Amino acid sequence: MALFDGMTTWRRGGWSRWRWYLLRRRTRRELLLLNDRQLADIGLTRADAWREGYKPFWRE
Repeated sequence: MALFDGMTTWRRGGWSRWRWYLLRRRTRRELLLLNDRQLADIGLTRADAWREGYKPFWRE
């Protein structure tokens, strides 16, 4: 089963759309705090982290 199967999974698991948005926003902002070595460990460059970190939270 996929982690995210749409609206029914959100509600069944107690996750509202806003909780997903806030989680996405927080994790994107956390990317901006990582140093270059940490980013390399997860396969990202500073430019990748910047692009993802400043992407609006409502976009996937």
